[in-house]
This record gives sequence, structure tokens and C-alpha cells, in this order.
Amino acid sequence: MFKLLLKRFIIMIVSLLIMESGSIASDSDHSIVVLLHGLLRSPGSMDHMEKALEQAGYTVLNLGYPSTEFPIEELATAYVLPEILDCIDSGYRQVHFVTHSLGGIIVRQLRASGAPLNFGRVVMLGPPNGGSEVVDKLGNWVPFEWLNGPAGLQLGTEGPSVPLALGSTDLELGVIAGEHSINPILSMMIPGEDDGKVSIEHAKLTGMRDFIIISATHPFLPRDPEAIRQALCFLKKGQFDHQNETTNSIGLTLIPIPPGSFIMGSITGNADSHEKPLHEVTIQRPFFLSQTEVTQAQWAAVMGDNPSHFLGNDRPVESVSWYDVMEFIRRLNEIEDYYQYRLPTEAEWEYACRTGTESDRSGDLDSEAWLNPNSGQATHPVGRKQANAWGLHDMPGNVYEWCEDLKGPYSDGPVADPHGPFCGSARVIRGGSWSVHTNRTNCCFRDYMDPDTRRNDIGFRIAAINPQH
Repeated sequence: MFKLLLKRFIIMIVSLLIMESGSIASDSDHSIVVLLHGLLRSPGSMDHMEKALEQAGYTVLNLGYPSTEFPIEELATAYVLPEILDCIDSGYRQVHFVTHSLGGIIVRQLRASGAPLNFGRVVMLGPPNGGSEVVDKLGNWVPFEWLNGPAGLQLGTEGPSVPLALGSTDLELGVIAGEHSINPILSMMIPGEDDGKVSIEHAKLTGMRDFIIISATHPFLPRDPEAIRQALCFLKKGQFDHQNETTNSIGLTLIPIPPGSFIMGSITGNADSHEKPLHEVTIQRPFFLSQTEVTQAQWAAVMGDNPSHFLGNDRPVESVSWYDVMEFIRRLNEIEDYYQYRLPTEAEWEYACRTGTESDRSGDLDSEAWLNPNSGQATHPVGRKQANAWGLHDMPGNVYEWCEDLKGPYSDGPVADPHGPFCGSARVIRGGSWSVHTNRTNCCFRDYMDPDTRRNDIGFRIAAINPQH
């Protein structure tokens, strides 16, 4: 009891110093990284992270606290904060955090309570920033309360939810979310993609500086090599390393497409006139292309509806006009600020379909495409057919795909990054669909539709660029 009173007295004194000076009372320019484990965990769960940080030259405090014994407010102010203040008194100035699960909510509680800390960068691994539906479903079950304690009951998405009550953040915060689960029972309670405890959507927090999804499950996030690498990156740069990231916040996998040159148009003698003349096209900059057509679940996550005729979360969204797609992209760009999303140009689409080959087809159509002969006259879940050489699924078949360009003739000479004509009415669609035969699924095949058209065999995939690179 005496030690607890002494620590609270220290908090009061330091708070007074901050009100006078506006900063921590320390002459040191050093900083410390505080590790906070999750619910039902111990400092041992953060040992891999601790070792990596120390090897990188950081001073680390791997702090333990009784996560199941007290409410979040008390854990933050009576247990975590005094331990940190002891280190500040030892000469450390700025305090960075790397947290797992509940640990992230404790940092938010410290910030909201006016803790006398010079907060630095914060990395949260799998935080229930929007709460967890697992608590909603199991919170009234006596064994759950006995096991998780009062703090565990405060992590729901409704009722007395501390994460929701804390609101947005002004911390320099980066959030790492996992997308794999090893607990199918708990995952059944959680809508959308999740890590077995927390949904990807509820890991996000308004005001965060960066967000990234990795292939990891909730219990093992603190020991995951990619999570550790990304935590080090954020602590150093204030942002994650998205260079090799392949999955965005709505679960859309992006494939990097390298720059290069190819011969655009049909090389066969019986090609349509608008597929000629053959001409060299150079794609000057790398870009990303979604691995599959945009699914109905991904559309609904952004737009809140599903206009498709052939229903299924993993099926491509269809019955969307070019203008509908433009609105989807506009909203997606508002949700995410790391990539700039758009439709691929016609040239980018054909370049990615050909994958460096010189023939009009990049592979065996029966193994790569859903067409009239094998589709059963319907769309199919994306990604079920073999990918092309660059890892892209369903480039031919399943649904036609809207492109950015207006209808127009090809150039009769070499061009770089063509975007089609400036004037016109019809928009380009590519790739063929479940309803067509093989001749309409060649990489070079061009078709056009009025941009208001909505058909159950037309969907889209998106392109993206990273404006910071």
C-alpha cells in the first residue's frame, strides 16, 4: 500500500512539473520503448519483440501488469503508469509503445487520462479499438468473466465499452492487424475478416497515422517476424513498409506489375479491325493490379449494398456501371490514403494479361477462365481458376472488366502509357465473361459499352499506385 501511495505521489509531482514546463522533467534526449502485453498474457509473450528492439539499439521496458484483476482505468493509472515514471526518473524522456491487444487500449486510456508522459510513436498489434464481438457474445457467461476479469468485460462493441468511450486518437499511431484465425468458433462470432479475436475493421482507429494487414493470427502477433519488422519500421520512420504489401483494408490483394514494353493488338490474321494496327506500348512506371476481380463482399464493405445478380460474397460484383465503379473508387480512396486507386487503362490491362508473352493468349483457357462452355451460365467465386504468370486470376472470363479508357482507334506508332481518346461516349471492357466463347477472351480482344450499362457479366478489377514512391 505504501509503495502504491508513493507512486501516486510521484505522478502528482510530475504532473505539476509538466504544467510548469510543458515537458517531462529530464535533461536526457534518450527515449524508451514500453512493451505492453495483452489480456491473459505476460511479458514473456513480448520477448521476441523485446529482443529485436534491443538488437536495433532501443532501450526497452517489457512491462508486466495484472491484466485480469482490475478494470482498464486502474490498470493504466495504478500499475502501468508508475512503472513507466520510474524509468523516466531514471533519465529517459520520450516514451514509445509497442502493444498487443488490451495493451493498446491501456495506452489510449493513459493518453485520455492526461498521463504525464511525452508520448512518442505507438504501434498496436491486433488492438480491439472498436471492441470485440466475442465479448458481446460471451461476456455474460460466468467462466468468461472469471477467466478474463473486469478489463476483459470492458472490451465489447456495445454497452460499457472502454475502447468506444475513448474515441479517436491524436497519438502518432500505427496499427497492425492480422487476417488469419486459428479459432473458428470465435471467428464465427466476428463479422468480416478477423484474427480470431478482433476483426480487421475494429482494429482500426480514427486518427491513426498508418494501418497494415499481415498474415498472422491474434495470439502470435507479438512473435510474428513480419509484425516485428513492421513495428521497427514504424518506430523509425513513422510509417509501415507498404512496398511489398499485397492486401488492403477491404481484403483486396494487390499484385505489383513491373514497367516494361509489349506489342499491343492482335497478331492473328482474322482479328477485328479495332484490334489493329500492332504497335509498341511502353508502361513506364510500376503499378499494382488487384489479383482478382472485386468481389461482392468488397463492394459491400465500401458501398453498403450489393447490386449483383449472381449472389455470393466471393463472387465478382457485377451489374455495376462504369459510373458506379467510379463512385466505388472515390469512396475507397477516402477510406485509404496510402494507395491511389483507379481503373486500369486498356494498355495496362492487356500488358498484365499477356505477362510478357507474344501470343494472343497467355495460357490454357480451360484452366484459367470461366467461359460459356464451363461456367454453367453463371459467375463463380474469384480465384478458383489458375492464375497467370504474374499471379492474376480471372483475367479472361468470369466477368468482363471495365477499363478507364474511352473507345478509340489504336496508334499507328510506338506510345508510352496511353490513356485513350479525350472525347467519346463508350468505355472499354476487356476479358470476356462466363457468357462468351473463347474468341472473346483473348488478351487483345476489345469491346465497348455505354458507361451507364449494368449487366450481370460486367464487373471490374482495380489498379493502384503508391504516390510516395
